[in-house]
Amino acid sequence: MRKNIWSKYYTVLLFFVGGFILSCKSIKPVENEKDKKILNTKKLVDSIKEYECEVEWIKLKSETSIKFEDEKLEVTLNFRIKRDSLIWINASNYGVKIARAFIARDSIKVQSEYPSKTYFVGTFNDFEKQYNLSISYPLIENFLLGNTYINELSEKNSSNYRKGKYHLFSHRKRKTSRVISQITKKYPEYIYQSWIDPENFKCDSLSIFFPDINNEIKIYYSNRNYEEAEYFPSKLKIAFLPNQYILELNHKTIKFNSPLKFPKLKITNEHERIKLNEN
Repeated sequence: MRKNIWSKYYTVLLFFVGGFILSCKSIKPVENEKDKKILNTKKLVDSIKEYECEVEWIKLKSETSIKFEDEKLEVTLNFRIKRDSLIWINASNYGVKIARAFIARDSIKVQSEYPSKTYFVGTFNDFEKQYNLSISYPLIENFLLGNTYINELSEKNSSNYRKGKYHLFSHRKRKTSRVISQITKKYPEYIYQSWIDPENFKCDSLSIFFPDINNEIKIYYSNRNYEEAEYFPSKLKIAFLPNQYILELNHKTIKFNSPLKFPKLKITNEHERIKLNEN
């Protein structure tokens, strides 16, 4: 059973990549809640963008739990990232290599070693058509860098302050409810929401709903620590709905700003090409 699952979902595994949230600048905390000045939306967005992570080189190792359908897999994911360029991923279990992937801005390459030798070369559009998951290079990279995805948004945002956090959103509650209930004639490209820590302007959680494919991505960050002059949460959870694909990451090693090498895929005649539209 486990073998069949790996054959069918190894590509999904490598897109449940994620998991590391960085803050790239230290910020003096607000000492007294009653003295806190509530920012308007423009100043809030400017503050978020100012402290978005801009680390160029990132290397991390994460113990990972992946859930889909009725199965749960425990694997180790190693990431090497060059910002705005390439994400390299190696998946292993008990030291045995399972798969390796190269994710570029316009292409995806995956090589699997277990349970059989296979490979895939394609695009994000291919992946979305097969799995009904709206994924792009900017989404994956923002996820791994711990950013809010705000630089990729085209809609004008609004905000409010409640329960000790800023709530940033692309559409108001009434519009969101009408879209989710499918009682509106015109659907937006997406509905975005995020909850921002007012002390460091880092994202605690976010969601992006894509009405055209009825797909929602939810991300949660926790256990924020300070290490190597960077703030970042050591734990991360991402869920794809309604598919119920869930990934949880627990980082064991994190290194910043050291130039990295990216081991190439070693595809041989023994590897069989996989087409995503095959059943």
